[in-house]
Amino acid sequence: MLVACTAGFILQWQLSLVLIAVFHVVVAATVLQKMFMKGFSGDLEVAHAKATQLVGEAVANVRTVAAFSSEANIVCLFSSSLDSPLRRCFWKGQTSGSC
Repeated sequence: MLVACTAGFILQWQLSLVLIAVFHVVVAATVLQKMFMKGFSGDLEVAHAKATQLVGEAVANVRTVAAFSSEANIVCLFSSSLDSPLRRCFWKGQTSGSC
């Protein structure tokens, strides 16, 4: 592989100069994108944990939920707690796909 890279650099030296000049820009852009995506998903874990806690409590107390006919209420609470993460994940996907 080292021989192939060396031969490529010798035979196409103009392209090698462009590659060396642009390589730092590509690395910097990759680092910035990783930092942006990490900051973008900060609150998503908290929102998913809240929804998981709600479902865990509903399943643990299934008899109480059924006794008060609160199934629809629990489903509504669960879906509304996931609305914000859904929107944020959508925009995260859109921005990461366009970068």
